[in-house]
Amino acid sequence: MSSLLNGTRRKSNSESDSISMDLEGDQSITQKMVKFDLSDNLTDESDGGSYYNGVKRRTANARFSRTSFSFENMNLLDNFKNKGFGQKFRRTKSLYGVMPNCKFGPCGSILDDSATSLSCDNCYQLQRNTELVSHSSTSLSQFTDGHQKLSRMKYSLGHFLLVIYSLISLAVCVNSLEYSLNIDSKDVRNDLTHFWKSTGFCPPLPHKDAYKFDFSKDVQLNMALVGSLPHSGIKQVRIHWLLELVTVKATNGNVTYNFTKLDDVIALLWSHGLKPGFELMGNPSGFFNDFDNSTQVYLWKDMVTQLAQNYIAQFGLSEVMDWNFETWNEPDCHDFDDIKFSVQGFLNYYDACSEGLLAASPLLKFGGPGDGCDGPGNTKFSDALLSHVVNGTNFFSGKHGNRIDFLSYHRKGDGSSAKIYQDELKTVSDISKKYPSLSKVPFFNDEADPMVGWHKDLVWRADSTYAAMVAKVIAQHQNMMLAKHPLVINYTLLSNDNAFLSYVPYQFTQRTLTARFQMNNTITPYVQLVLKPVYMVMAALSLLGDKQLHTNLTVLNKFNSAVVGNDSSVGVLASLHVPYKGIPTSDAWQVAVLIYSSNDTSLSTSTDTINVSLDIDGSGDFAIMEYHVDNKVTNPYGIWVQQGKPSFPSVQQFREMRSQEGPKSSKVQYLKSKKNSHVYRHQTTQLVQPGVILIHVCAKSKLPPDQVTEVTVHNITVGQVLLTWSDGCVNTKCILYYDVEFSSKSSSGPYMKINNNSTSIVTAFNYVPDMKVLTDSSVTGFYRIRAVDYFQRPGAYSLPVEYPDSVKNTKNNQSK
Repeated sequence: MSSLLNGTRRKSNSESDSISMDLEGDQSITQKMVKFDLSDNLTDESDGGSYYNGVKRRTANARFSRTSFSFENMNLLDNFKNKGFGQKFRRTKSLYGVMPNCKFGPCGSILDDSATSLSCDNCYQLQRNTELVSHSSTSLSQFTDGHQKLSRMKYSLGHFLLVIYSLISLAVCVNSLEYSLNIDSKDVRNDLTHFWKSTGFCPPLPHKDAYKFDFSKDVQLNMALVGSLPHSGIKQVRIHWLLELVTVKATNGNVTYNFTKLDDVIALLWSHGLKPGFELMGNPSGFFNDFDNSTQVYLWKDMVTQLAQNYIAQFGLSEVMDWNFETWNEPDCHDFDDIKFSVQGFLNYYDACSEGLLAASPLLKFGGPGDGCDGPGNTKFSDALLSHVVNGTNFFSGKHGNRIDFLSYHRKGDGSSAKIYQDELKTVSDISKKYPSLSKVPFFNDEADPMVGWHKDLVWRADSTYAAMVAKVIAQHQNMMLAKHPLVINYTLLSNDNAFLSYVPYQFTQRTLTARFQMNNTITPYVQLVLKPVYMVMAALSLLGDKQLHTNLTVLNKFNSAVVGNDSSVGVLASLHVPYKGIPTSDAWQVAVLIYSSNDTSLSTSTDTINVSLDIDGSGDFAIMEYHVDNKVTNPYGIWVQQGKPSFPSVQQFREMRSQEGPKSSKVQYLKSKKNSHVYRHQTTQLVQPGVILIHVCAKSKLPPDQVTEVTVHNITVGQVLLTWSDGCVNTKCILYYDVEFSSKSSSGPYMKINNNSTSIVTAFNYVPDMKVLTDSSVTGFYRIRAVDYFQRPGAYSLPVEYPDSVKNTKNNQSK
């Protein structure tokens, strides 16, 4: 994870160069034509292909490659060009501009020559409003540029070419695959621990100003939304340079520590149900400079003890013992904030941290080395730490060996999902061979991102490409590591380091959960955050249960069906949850099935079909919901591009973007089973790549949802607020939607509903009254919220919350 200078904008590192939308008038149409050798034009370039009976089988991304079917000898083409054809020829565009993976539009119109593959999807998407040009390939006028009288021969030639293109495009569409998925809800194979509930961020430079960022209004809103993922979809936020928030004073040989600023940030996380990934990293007040100095090592140990005792006193030991305290981030990167860190000094620092925490409580966890710069020849700190905990001598006790409660490393994908788990397995294998006693220590990959460099401007991070890859990586870890017996790795935590805040002009295309719009064109600047598809995938993952079910995923080929492997671009993670069988509750029997289609960071697209058969164990009433995250139905970035990428979107433009946040849900299907076992066959579903589907099956619980709690109203700007709440006491994941109600009169009402009944599993709602002129009075009043389950049963309303808070306002006025 790297830090940036405050306010500094980096040059775009986009993986693809921008492309001109118009063909030059003097450019030969033959240069823009896709060439095919029809005798051998089917080339399987899919990353997800696998071998079956010695034959490579396509999975979800069959493509054509460009070869050598040549039109160059057709002299009529020169005449075709010279007579005006192609002078105003336009490429068909998608929402984003030219689709890099589409050669043809809906009826065969030529697309970009820099494309690398064919797809029949998304070539027909909406055009930018600024592009006032028709793309109908049935109309000849797009080629003629005003030439209305053309010979019949020329028309026939153009028509002939378009027919050929259409036939080839149709062949691609016909190549869509048909998958079948069979699940038996009685076939439980493994535990499912939700090991992925972590994120992180780094404040910008300079480190001494970390508090200005960590406790800024922007970060406060971001943490409110991270905490609004349903069912604690993210629990941990790992933040760099936390100890820069501590101040140190030395008076007459006495050293005191002030944790007030750090308290603010930790309390912010705690207020949203989040925990810190607590790196003991940073140099409080620049006080420390040499960990080869034994006096400073003892002072560091004392500071860590006081820090831990401070939070045990505030939150209780049961809370703090659940935090992951960790060493300095990536020590082999040597970013030590002006502290002298020799290898021995680093080991002294490690012992001071460990012993300082143990002095506060032996139940506090501590691990490391949190290394990501440990490439070949650059592992002296991480190697030394492993040797130290196994064979070294403790600086304080003088005893042999030291504790390490987890091993943390950063293994990123470089654009490949497979590279992440392959590098993790290699790291653990290398450690186990050298230090067998560490082979069973819990392993953390607390920066497991598909690509290094959070700030890089990469378009695949903007939409469902990133979202589907995150789902794929998580499912692969469960299926290919944690489901294996015996375990080859004690895999405990995977963190996507994506709680950063984007900046102009890369609002959507950086490694973030939200797109930040800094509205600096108003008298009082403010910020708006739009939820990206990757956020919605984390929400979908939260619906999974605590037991993994066996799945049988097959794909139909010419002769029979073949089993789809875990390394394919299409995969499944299915789960079961069985409620406690004691007293009646709101909790319910549930099966959740997550299906992904991802070709990693590729911009390729496809649309396949999948049929799901589920053997339901039990009788009674069941409800089935289906959620989709893909670029057709959940694409606020596409809407923003269509709007012209405004830096300061209007209220209506934000409404349009948020209408696509998702996840897109189906209507509830109801099933009544009179037998102890019932096979439910889910209707054929489109499987869009990139995309994720979550099918959620719930039995009818004895009781409706319990009460919504912790309703909070956050000011955004004049006449706009963000409401967040907790589902921690709702006691069911089978939530159809939330009723959010407002009263301008009193806490007793009357109330009106201010959100619609569209399904939203996220515990947050942006309230912007539908009026021409927004005023603070339009959002001043009382708010209450309740949950409604899949069976249309409402729970109890939350306690009413007043905005603005009259108690706080009274206190503020009295202090003036």
